[in-house]
Amino acid sequence: MLVSTYNDPNLTPPFSLWEIQDVVNSMASKKAPGLDGVTAEMLKSINKQCPRLLLVLLNTCLRLSCFPNSWKNAKLILLSKPEREPTLADS
Repeated sequence: MLVSTYNDPNLTPPFSLWEIQDVVNSMASKKAPGLDGVTAEMLKSINKQCPRLLLVLLNTCLRLSCFPNSWKNAKLILLSKPEREPTLADS
């Protein structure tokens, strides 16, 4: 099925507990929070204490096709490497 035709919420499989745990456990600690203010440490703590909370939250968002806008946006700050041409992609 093409991504462009994949817009029926009834066809979207729910997240599994192991998928969420795998993603949360792979998140780098000590990174800046996203625009929503949630840090990787917070998600790891929630996942450790009550993993089903994230499962229910994310699957409810998926079922309702309603994710917070702050989860859909990012603030990207590019830092060039010293002594490199800043207009080149590998800098």
